[in-house]
Amino acid sequence: MKTRNPILHPCSLLLLLFVLFGGSPHTPAAELGVAGSGRFLTVGGKPFFWLGDTVWLLAKVPSRDELELYLRTRAEQGFTVIQLTAVIGEERVWGTTRSTSRGDTPFVDGDVLRPAVTPGNDPADPAQYDYWDHLDHVLSRIHAHGFRAALVCYFVGWPGDGYKFLKLENAHQYGRFLGERYRGKPEIIWVLAGDNTPKSDGQRAVWPLVAKGLAEGLTGQEDYARVVMTYHINGGSSSADLWHESTWLDFNMTQTWDAYQDIYPALHRDYERSPVKPCGLGEGAYEDGP
Repeated sequence: MKTRNPILHPCSLLLLLFVLFGGSPHTPAAELGVAGSGRFLTVGGKPFFWLGDTVWLLAKVPSRDELELYLRTRAEQGFTVIQLTAVIGEERVWGTTRSTSRGDTPFVDGDVLRPAVTPGNDPADPAQYDYWDHLDHVLSRIHAHGFRAALVCYFVGWPGDGYKFLKLENAHQYGRFLGERYRGKPEIIWVLAGDNTPKSDGQRAVWPLVAKGLAEGLTGQEDYARVVMTYHINGGSSSADLWHESTWLDFNMTQTWDAYQDIYPALHRDYERSPVKPCGLGEGAYEDGP
């Protein structure tokens, strides 16, 4: 069970890390939560050390063998969290309707209310093995290697391309679909948005609906106490700017992009907020990113 509020939680390709007061890094079977102090995440009641690597397209591009090589390498390097997307809707990166390296797409005709799910899950049979079967496999292998998965439900992207598909009328049902599919998987940390600050009230209203659907699918009711959730925002912002007092938000992510000098001040602002919630760097600048 989670108690309200944690502390630093990081993740990024640049390996910007924060130590969450020790704790065993590889305990995926135990339940994630938040310390009673509101200053750090816990696993099985013990402080959890978060060192995350971002690989948004892990379920889209690599082969099974490449996936294993990647995960073995990150385990040897001491990572504890792998950040990836369930669906990525930022067109310049991938796009909702673009096929994976296996030729699959997440939805029928781009309709979020029609997940492209087929009977069976035999990887040797393309008619059975669909987009969601492969995501299942990737998540299971992440957890088998001793990591937690920080799964972005629908990466809408900085320009908001994904909002062409994820909308008010389907957001709740999509969240519920994910929650029901992954019920009983305490290894997953749920991440909303994906590099995005909503540009309208309608876009902003999408995310509480996704969160509600997730909670209902995962727990059978709107019970946020048994779900660990955050929000991945774009550069120069913090999830706290939008959602700090929301009941579904357990910890804050900030992003400074290439403004490295802003990392400490940004985290300090979130650390000092009330009510107390964990905070950390959700994404750093990539090599030559600026």
